[in-house]
Amino acid sequence: MQITTITLKTPIDHDGKTYASVTIGEPTVAAVQALEKAAAAGEGDVGCTVALLEVATGIPADALHKMKISDFRTVADSLRPFVMALQEAALPSGDASPQTSPQS
Repeated sequence: MQITTITLKTPIDHDGKTYASVTIGEPTVAAVQALEKAAAAGEGDVGCTVALLEVATGIPADALHKMKISDFRTVADSLRPFVMALQEAALPSGDASPQTSPQS
C-alpha cells in the first residue's frame, strides 16, 4: 500500500491545530492492534476505523470525531485494500471463503 494524502473538504480544528489533510500509508502492527482492541470492546465499524486512524495518522480520536462523514468515508475507503487483506489473512489456510453454518 502506498502513502496517500487526502485533502479534507472540511478541515478539522482541534486544540488549536487545523487538520486539512490526512496522510495514510500501510498501517503498523500497533494500528492493527488498536483496531482489534476496539472491536473486542464492542466498537462498530466507525469506532474501529477511528481507533486505527488515530494510531496510523497521529490525529487524536477527538479530532477524528469532528471529521465530516463524507471526508471520513473517503479516508476509510483508502484503507479498504488493507482491510480486505487482513480479512483474507484471517481465513484458514487454503480456504478462500468464509465458513458458513449448514442450513436446516
